[in-house]
Amino acid sequence: MRSTYFWSGLALMAFLMLILSGCQIFQASSDELFGPGGIPGDEYRVGGGYQIRYAAPEAGVVYLVEQRTGVLLGTESLRRGETFEFFPTSEVVEGFKRVGIELAQGEFVIYFVPASVLYHR
Repeated sequence: MRSTYFWSGLALMAFLMLILSGCQIFQASSDELFGPGGIPGDEYRVGGGYQIRYAAPEAGVVYLVEQRTGVLLGTESLRRGETFEFFPTSEVVEGFKRVGIELAQGEFVIYFVPASVLYHR
């Protein structure tokens, strides 16, 4: 019985030491990078429209979102200087129809999250 108390106490002390030393086991909601549906926060919004061309200032990931519905349509990893392009080809129009989005009614927005933010949190 004493052994159980000893190990429980030891585990509790280790947990408290991690918290008090600044190790973040649980991140506060204000520190979250992504909101509902896996969409980055507004500080990462870099553009939008029906014809989008965005050159990455550094390595990172572009997120294409239909803003009205909040649907994450896709992501693409880019290296510094690479370009992300979105424009309505007939295949794109058909693809959006299949998921219930009329291209003319869509509000397309892109977000860019630098790799330095994604991998060094």
